[in-house]
Amino acid sequence: MILYIVRHGQSEGNLGSAATDPPLTPLGEKQAELAAHRIAATGADLLLSSPLTRAIQTATRISNLTKLPITAWPEIAEKGSSPP
Repeated sequence: MILYIVRHGQSEGNLGSAATDPPLTPLGEKQAELAAHRIAATGADLLLSSPLTRAIQTATRISNLTKLPITAWPEIAEKGSSPP
């Protein structure tokens, strides 16, 4: 088994937003798209994601290319953050 861990793209929280579940910035969306292409090339067969918005936005791009369903895994969300 090979495990790839992908961090979400840049979020508004990375820029100082006080929101508890900030979305990706335009740069983060581009980063997520690049990550999706890299992961799609690996032949991945399972896609797990934190339920937080920025993680789901990143995972959605991976899912679009790999055709893998996203399985939300709440236990990997940041402590102190809560999904919408």
